[in-house]
Amino acid sequence: MAKSIAVLEKDKNKTEQKQQAIEELSANLEFRQKFSALGMFNDNDKNIINDNVKSDIIKWLSSNNLFYKKTIWKILLYVIPVISIGLLIGSIIGTLSFNIFYLWGLVQLGVVGIYFKRINNEHQQLSQKHETLKVLQKLILHVEAETFSSKHLKGIIDKISFDKKPAGILLKKFNNNLRAFDSRLNMIVAVVFNMSVMWDIQVVYRLERIKEELKTAMPEWFEAIGEIDSLISLANFNFNNPSFVLPKVEKETFIFKAHNMGHPLISTEDRITNNFEITGFNKMIIVTGANMAGKSTFLRTVGVNIILASAGVKVCAEKFNYYPIDIFTSVRTNDSLQKNESYFYSELMRLKKIIDKLKTGAELFIILDEMLKGTNSHDKHKGSEALIEQVIKYNMSGLAATHDVELGVLKQKYPNNIDTKKFEVDIIENDIKFDYKLKDGVSQNLNATFLMKKYGIIENI
Repeated sequence: MAKSIAVLEKDKNKTEQKQQAIEELSANLEFRQKFSALGMFNDNDKNIINDNVKSDIIKWLSSNNLFYKKTIWKILLYVIPVISIGLLIGSIIGTLSFNIFYLWGLVQLGVVGIYFKRINNEHQQLSQKHETLKVLQKLILHVEAETFSSKHLKGIIDKISFDKKPAGILLKKFNNNLRAFDSRLNMIVAVVFNMSVMWDIQVVYRLERIKEELKTAMPEWFEAIGEIDSLISLANFNFNNPSFVLPKVEKETFIFKAHNMGHPLISTEDRITNNFEITGFNKMIIVTGANMAGKSTFLRTVGVNIILASAGVKVCAEKFNYYPIDIFTSVRTNDSLQKNESYFYSELMRLKKIIDKLKTGAELFIILDEMLKGTNSHDKHKGSEALIEQVIKYNMSGLAATHDVELGVLKQKYPNNIDTKKFEVDIIENDIKFDYKLKDGVSQNLNATFLMKKYGIIENI
């Protein structure tokens, strides 16, 4: 469970479009499997599309050109190979001294040497990136060959198009030049080629010409492929959970309504489901219950299903209606020796975030588990009561689980804003029974003393 504000998709139309895209991919097993195979592995069985590689390429795309668009280089790079070939032929047939060809090569090597440092900087950014471009090229060609019907996927495909030129063809051209650039890693080849046609400058010039075509397009290609990759992961989740349900997105007002909702990480055999509903803002449901009765698991169940719904995937329920919203959780707080922060201070800072966010007018769904655990019971009760009274003034709905059953009296004070639910336990014949079912009201049964006696921690009193 997140420990702070999780920014989720709140655009209702985009959420529905994302749902449709994920469902379309979920139904296309062959496309998903081939995409994953192309993207995850190369000949060395390694994942090579990573943030460092992408950042190096994008940084190079935004850098200044050394040679391209300078007329003198455009002329020289065509003329110099012609002169070199002419001198070489003349040397071979004997009409010219070989020394002339050799001196001409030294001149070219000297010119390359003038730009050696800057060419090296270019090469450091692009060296051995051709494997990444090869994988990206295969992924784009795979995507370009597929026809999608959902609006969200079509929008992603639009990012791959570039002036009506197939992105895969442009990437192949770029990749071939990167391979040519890496030939300078062989010292003998580098010297011979640079003495013959100023190879380094020739390759950099061609790369800079391609850069002009790709500087705006390639970052979007990386983004598009990354987005499809994430959608495929979500589609795999849908595919692997056929019993889950696709949420219905509410657009007019806040509604959270779930029928037989459970935690997706609990096995079907062990999963206990519950119905739950909360409608409108300025609402808080106080959940009470004994130890191990299921309060914290229920809070996590609500939170994780909201996150799944906001991601556009199926949720663990039979029916699920929800209003896309940011979610704030305070479920597990830790102290910090490094930051010199106590547990209680850490929790106060967490709670301050929620108030500051609500004061901006933000709509939030709040999940709080056992507020103010780091203080005494009397102070904890007063503080928890004041916090609940404070948050219900704003655009929020949420849940607060607590052992403090006295907080249940807030329902009488704020009947339109606060409701109470409970997880009850039954003590039968010196044994304790949990049904993990959410019920109306405030918990009455306690089990801490009973369990301490049962396990011999304390004596009967």
